[in-house]
Amino acid sequence: DLDAEIEAFVTSDDHDWQDGFREFTGVDGITRNLPRPLFLIQFFNHQTHHRSQITSELHKMGLDYGITDVPLTPDLPL
Repeated sequence: DLDAEIEAFVTSDDHDWQDGFREFTGVDGITRNLPRPLFLIQFFNHQTHHRSQITSELHKMGLDYGITDVPLTPDLPL
């Protein structure tokens, strides 16, 4: 299960993967060499980006999507 793999990765005591940089070529054709921790930040931040896209469209449709901040929804089953 992917969620279990992600949890195992981020809770691991092995932080050696953070050392160094990762080279990649973006869709713009530019090759970059960035610190590896930036990719982990982007991994989790990207879902926030998609959530905001969805809530924006729901708002445009006049739909009440409720509170989306997890700390403000204490009855949310985790």
